[in-house]
Amino acid sequence: MISKTLLLSLCCVFLQANIATSQDLTLNFAQNGLKSTKNMFEKNLKSVSFWNDFLKDKFVDYGYYEKPKTLLLSSKDSKILYLVEVSPTEINLIKTFDTIIGGLGNKVKEGDLKTPVGVYEINKKFIPKDGFYGPLAYETSYPNLYDRLGLKTGYGIWIHGYPLDGSKRDPMSKGCIVLKNSELTDLAKNIKNIDNLKLIIYEKGMPRVDKNDIELILANLYSWKYAWEENNLEEYLDYYHKDFLKSDKKNLKEFKKYKKRIFDKKENKTIKISDINILPYPNLKNHKMFRITFLEDYKSESYKFYGMKELYVKIDDTMKIIVEK
Repeated sequence: MISKTLLLSLCCVFLQANIATSQDLTLNFAQNGLKSTKNMFEKNLKSVSFWNDFLKDKFVDYGYYEKPKTLLLSSKDSKILYLVEVSPTEINLIKTFDTIIGGLGNKVKEGDLKTPVGVYEINKKFIPKDGFYGPLAYETSYPNLYDRLGLKTGYGIWIHGYPLDGSKRDPMSKGCIVLKNSELTDLAKNIKNIDNLKLIIYEKGMPRVDKNDIELILANLYSWKYAWEENNLEEYLDYYHKDFLKSDKKNLKEFKKYKKRIFDKKENKTIKISDINILPYPNLKNHKMFRITFLEDYKSESYKFYGMKELYVKIDDTMKIIVEK
């Protein structure tokens, strides 16, 4: 379901894109009512051609964000941390910082001394009890959901500083991202809100995003959403990868059985999605992967949910969900 407010805003987009004329919309509303007009909008939301036109003036080289975001881009190769601000129309490089990191290669287990590759949240900013870690630190969300389901272990991956007593430290960290204390303080001054901050750690180059990938993901995301809303089990499950895992560790076969029981109830439901973020997900296997989050407002006759949805997807000819929470 899409709200009346969204319908009105989409009207403007569709008219600008010449997808539907004002006469078409007016006559359709007069003859068939709001539901039919809504169906016209939903059909377009599932169309790659609509998103192609919608994104023509948008900047998506570092992902798709409906609201401005702050990104920390950590290059393991060059040992540089980039602080950037992105919006739908531009990207601004705010600062760059030299760093010390752990070993190359992806982190797999606790004690391997490697810095992970992936997309992470910043859980908190804090003052370390041990002066070895500098004047302040940021705790990352490693291991994230994808890491945990991939059986990766370890914890305590921070962004932190140098020893406060001035003692020398090793030229390689145990997995953390380390900045000089003056630069760490400068970084902190430039981060306004950690809730709006994403950390992307990459090796062998930051994965640049093709606009065609974002168009495909958005069209498929809405197709998946409407199939879910309409209890169309076959179309809904078609967006899941053969190696899919749910956050509760259900595999695809178990997930299909579970969803069939739910869909067979034929309950009326409405699902609204908003604040969509599509981040390129670095990996050393050269898979075309993305992490998608959005605010989900789900209402059915027997269940309600309002909160963040998290998907990890691979892209080929279509979007395939490999992990879901």
